[in-house]
Formats: sequence, structure tokens, C-alpha cells
Amino acid sequence: MAGNTAPIHGKVCRIVDGSTAIAFTNGWTLDFSIDLAESSSQGDNWKKYVVGLAGVTGSFTGKLVLGNTEQAALAAYFSGANPHNSGAVISDFTFDLEDGTDYWSGSLFVNTFTINSQIADVVTFTANFTGHDTWTLTST
Repeated sequence: MAGNTAPIHGKVCRIVDGSTAIAFTNGWTLDFSIDLAESSSQGDNWKKYVVGLAGVTGSFTGKLVLGNTEQAALAAYFSGANPHNSGAVISDFTFDLEDGTDYWSGSLFVNTFTINSQIADVVTFTANFTGHDTWTLTST
């Protein structure tokens, strides 16, 4: 894995749905974790653990522009007679660090889609998600 050899500026990072970058995004966060189950026994002086399942959660933010196809699809995911499309997974999401050479990819469920309107600012959104199945880091 080669990867970047210098710090990366956040302005070049993108969120890609399929092959289309989601427009008007401000940033994203990925939180990877591993479940730990305590396996300590009586007589131990220190806690012991066994490793469980890995997972990812995160969020992304942006300026709300519902004329953008990808943003409209996210908003529609939570509206209508059957919100969340019966728990449909959004596949093929990519979180690019720089021009598609270093990125994390996987499937996810959008848990919340928050819209924020303030008198002195543009309307923004925040999408929180939980990863589904394996996520992959590609670094060239």
C-alpha cells in the first residue's frame, strides 16, 4: 500500500455515490471500531478482552441543494409512505482522500438526515450513517 506521502488538504476530499461525486459537500467523518468482549477471570489483576466484529459509522455535511440528484435521493430516502425504503442499503459509496487514488469504500445505511436553516446562513444538511458489511481501503 503506497498511500499519500504528504498531508492532504480537505478541499480535495470527496464523497462519491456510485461514480458521481455528491455536489456541495463540506466534509465527512469515518469512525472505525472493533467490538471488545471482556474475558477477565477471578484472580486477574488486569482486564482481558477478546476481539469481536469490526464496524464503521460516520457522517457527512453539505449545503442543501435538492436539485442535485444525489442529495435529492438522500432526502427521498426519508420521505414518502415507506421511509427508508424498507431498510435499503446504499451501495458503492466512496470517501476519496485525493482524486480517487486513496479512498475507503463500502455500503451503508443512512440513519439520520438533518436539515439546518439559520437566518444568517445557507441551508445545510448532515447525514449520519452506519456501514454495512466489509469496508475497503484502496491506496495507490
